[in-house]
Amino acid sequence: MPYRDVVSWTGILSAYVKHEKHEEALGMFQEMMGSGPCPNEFTFSSVLRACSALREFSYGKCIHGRVIKHGFDSNQILGSFLIDLYSKYGSIEEACRLFSCVDNGDVVSWTTMISSLVQAGKWSQALRIYIDMIKAGVYPNEFTFVKVLPAAGFLGLQHGKVVHAHLIVFGVELNLVVKIALVHMYSKCQRMDDAVRISKLTPESDMFLWTAILSGLAQNLKLREAVVAFQEMDDSGVLSNNFTYLSILNACSLTLSLDLGRQIHARVIMTGLEDDLPVGNALVDMYMKCSHGAKNGLRMFQGIQSPDVISWTSSIAGLSEYGFHRDSFDLYMEMTASGLQPNSVTLSTILRSCRAAKSESQLLKLHGHVIKTNADHDIVVSNALVDAYAGNERVDEAWDLIRNMSQRDALTYTGLATRLNQMGHHEMAWHVINHMFNDDIKMDGYSMAGFLSASAGLNSLETGMQLHSYSVKSGFGSFISVSNGLVSFYGKCGLTHDAERAFAEISRPDIVSWNGLISVLASYGHISSALSAFDNMRLAGVKPDSLTFLLVLFTCTHGGLVDIGLEYFNSMEEMHGIEPQLEHNKLTVPPSSSSAPAEARDAKINSDLLNKLSSKLPGRNRYANLQINYHLGATLAVPRDQITSVRCTLCAPQDPITIEISA
Repeated sequence: MPYRDVVSWTGILSAYVKHEKHEEALGMFQEMMGSGPCPNEFTFSSVLRACSALREFSYGKCIHGRVIKHGFDSNQILGSFLIDLYSKYGSIEEACRLFSCVDNGDVVSWTTMISSLVQAGKWSQALRIYIDMIKAGVYPNEFTFVKVLPAAGFLGLQHGKVVHAHLIVFGVELNLVVKIALVHMYSKCQRMDDAVRISKLTPESDMFLWTAILSGLAQNLKLREAVVAFQEMDDSGVLSNNFTYLSILNACSLTLSLDLGRQIHARVIMTGLEDDLPVGNALVDMYMKCSHGAKNGLRMFQGIQSPDVISWTSSIAGLSEYGFHRDSFDLYMEMTASGLQPNSVTLSTILRSCRAAKSESQLLKLHGHVIKTNADHDIVVSNALVDAYAGNERVDEAWDLIRNMSQRDALTYTGLATRLNQMGHHEMAWHVINHMFNDDIKMDGYSMAGFLSASAGLNSLETGMQLHSYSVKSGFGSFISVSNGLVSFYGKCGLTHDAERAFAEISRPDIVSWNGLISVLASYGHISSALSAFDNMRLAGVKPDSLTFLLVLFTCTHGGLVDIGLEYFNSMEEMHGIEPQLEHNKLTVPPSSSSAPAEARDAKINSDLLNKLSSKLPGRNRYANLQINYHLGATLAVPRDQITSVRCTLCAPQDPITIEISA
């Protein structure tokens, strides 16, 4: 063109932006400014969109200056683009100031402001802007509701219902985008029945709607329903994508469903998504959490061609979870040597490993790296450091870290209180609550559980009951950590009926809940009730862990249930894949008879009893010696029917087994 005016320049700029060629658009704008034409509001709108897409905040600020210079600072369209630009950079205050300067904002500028606040996690402020929008006489459209529904979901069901009612009142069409937003909102509020019902109000659906349903079911631990929905999606002819498989794999990880996870893995291979990085990461996470060891997860990790920070972090976390702390440290070093920088989740994970391994040297090295990279400004990393130092019994250093933190939250103090409880410093743990209140930090469900534990350790019934009352008033009744803490608290205070009542109020008890109940019942001699609780736990579909069997074997020992205890011991590895540890082998097996004569009448020990016991000891062939001690003075042996107790004592693989037989 011999002569290019502002319209032709703007048309080319708009085309570049429309086809996502943002760098070329900015280059064209520079050329335009050098050739003379004066930009108009449409030119600036294209340039600002390009700046937002490229995260070119500095250049965007320059464009903002030109917008003001050319007198477009009160333009509604440009105001919306500027709000979006500043929000993406994290300057929410500047975005709010710009919004207040827009004359008679339209639905686009109001919706942009709401969207910016939602992306920044300012749910209450977003909802207030939405209300102000209605008061100003600007009616929301479908895009407004898509943005405001997530905020309502985070604030609770009542807010979500009000926004849903507004959607109906304003006559917004229930299209796919709106349906998906409603499904996400009700899923967040744990109302999956409502979410599924809304998804079926209109016949249209796509993979995004099905994925929203699957994701909601997974987050609410409704694995059976998620599998049914996955099958229905398959039957409807809607193709699964990587997000669909991510949702169902996350459900498997949360519910420890290894068999289903393997089936989904097979489907992933069949659909050709085995090289998809997010799906590969989800498979690593699933195998690490659901398998009985780290081998399968590591094999998946090694099969990823170009692992990212999430891949490495999942593998490090898995190794740490299985107690392979040295291997987790080595993998962390391998990750950093590959050129990948750890994020806050990676650092918090490896710091937890330092705490679990009681490795002060590794902790000090990591702390140095955190300071060097300024990662301690991240509250997640700082909290992990506090927890690691407290877990290594360096409480003074933990307090120093807390005092130097620019930002603190409930988790900061919860980690410290938990470690103090574990060290037996219950009074110190209780005093942590004063520091929380001084910082104007409200207790959450996890900190409440920690302080309940401190009350239980102090055997302080009054303070514990006050905390129980506070938890009810604060709405912590739905937090399972609080409910589990109440079961433990009332149990340690000897109030078994109150502990059972607290357990009965848990809608979906987890393994910690059941272990707590069994522990309380067994500790106070309710043998039959403790074993019934164990049976009920299995009927509820909750898998026992190593601690569960310790409690069950303790119950059988103190209840004189020899054969039943041995059956449970035998089932650990055969039925549940749990390898018996040293603590499980230290069994005290009481007799079937309650009395014993003063003298032995037989010169021979029934060998079948000893064989029965020794056959249950895993890895017994590793032990070189078998030493038998008789607590009968000068008598060397007693008949089987006169034995009052048999105790197996194991110290280390190189040491002998000691079987003590008393009469």
